[in-house]
Amino acid sequence: MELVKPLPLYLDGHAHYTLTSYGPASIVLDRLQTSDEDVELALQATVMRMGGHPGDVNDAWVRKTFSGLHGVDELRTLIKRQIADSDEQVLEEQKTEKCIVELTKRLVQSVPQRDISAIRESLVGALCLDLKERNLTLDQFRIQSGMTETEMQIMFDEEARQAAEQEAALDALVDHYRLNISDEELASLIAGDANLSASDIDGMLRELKTNNQYNDARSFALRNLALRMFMDEARYTYRIETKEEAEQRRAQMRRELQIAADIPTKKEYPHLKLV
Repeated sequence: MELVKPLPLYLDGHAHYTLTSYGPASIVLDRLQTSDEDVELALQATVMRMGGHPGDVNDAWVRKTFSGLHGVDELRTLIKRQIADSDEQVLEEQKTEKCIVELTKRLVQSVPQRDISAIRESLVGALCLDLKERNLTLDQFRIQSGMTETEMQIMFDEEARQAAEQEAALDALVDHYRLNISDEELASLIAGDANLSASDIDGMLRELKTNNQYNDARSFALRNLALRMFMDEARYTYRIETKEEAEQRRAQMRRELQIAADIPTKKEYPHLKLV
């Protein structure tokens, strides 16, 4: 039987949420086993994206196609570095996602439906604006995504519920840490610049308040600050991809490359001609 969570208490019009625990989280991160074959597959994909054929790539083609590169070896080194950077970025994204999931699990209260509905309206509105810039309607987006109307509405409901619970859990953390932020710090965080002039800060704050965005911006900044503190305190361990999982991933990429370019099978085309 599913536990029914109580609604939050409201103090001065502010919903007060709590967590079952504020201690450090134990987070398991998934790390890929990157091999030379991963680099070669990424090289093939890069060559194909640039209009070349993997079997014909050579130093001359690289010099013609990539400014500043002198040959295949340099392209391969660049791709290897990009894969490593991408892997680190994925780990950082995992930290964020898994810490938020852990926080949400700790939420003691349920989020009132009116708050979920408000977030849902905001999510749908943001999507519609994005689609409008791409000359698409919401219905066209639904059809392209292969969803029925019911499935799309369920998707919006679930996304809104998850977002509402995440915000509530982060607000609980903000209250626990007793976080506060000055207007100057808020402006600097938004601008990504700690050296704003007084007139810049005043202008930014005036614009936020004129557009009724000040409170939302402040809440967003505080939640991000709380999340960063929680992530910094978390304990991370790594689950390394198994050889079987790595081979399945590479096999899928090989299939996708063959489908995309209709290239011969490995038996017919066993090696790249890297000169």
